[in-house]
Amino acid sequence: MTYQSYDEYGRGMESGAGFLMGLLSGVALGVGVGMLLAPRSGAQLRENLAQSANDLQRAASDSINQVSSKVRETAERGRDLINRTRETWGEVRDQSGMGSGMGSSTTGSTTGTGGGYVS
Repeated sequence: MTYQSYDEYGRGMESGAGFLMGLLSGVALGVGVGMLLAPRSGAQLRENLAQSANDLQRAASDSINQVSSKVRETAERGRDLINRTRETWGEVRDQSGMGSGMGSSTTGSTTGTGGGYVS
């Protein structure tokens, strides 16, 4: 893999999901190690760990919601693009006369008997 293809791949990840998961993992690990090494009583440590776990769960839930929203938006844009392409193709086909006398290759329908080209 060349540096150029790696760079192109990196720019294609618009959602940044990989970076976000790495960031969340690093934060969780840092908080956990910091709490375990800090001099505190057992009850206070457990309370702090529980609070950190709740914060991490909330952050992860927010991140999942953002990624889900991005996926829905991208899927909707894809559906719109497909519909516009179909409409444009239909207009081009109608204007060029490709639709008359011959079957549409996209639908699989044919005219005549012989299942293909009609002379």
